[in-house]
Amino acid sequence: DHGSGALSAKKEGTGLYAVQFNQNITKCAILGTVGTVGFGGEEHGDIDVAGSIGTTDTVFVETRSNAGTLENKSFHLGVLC
Repeated sequence: DHGSGALSAKKEGTGLYAVQFNQNITKCAILGTVGTVGFGGEEHGDIDVAGSIGTTDTVFVETRSNAGTLENKSFHLGVLC
């Protein structure tokens, strides 16, 4: 689901995602964590988040297994401005 301000979320490849927002986020804090929705189940692994190069409104997300291999994972993303 898209939260407040999120315009789109696109899967770019295994474990690679681009999430676009409806405003400039270059001066915002970006937080990410792997995890499922609600209270049923767990998601283990790692996540890296950063502003996407060449844009002012998009976050690049990488999710990985605990071994460090790119892997599709559910995640939560927060952009605090």
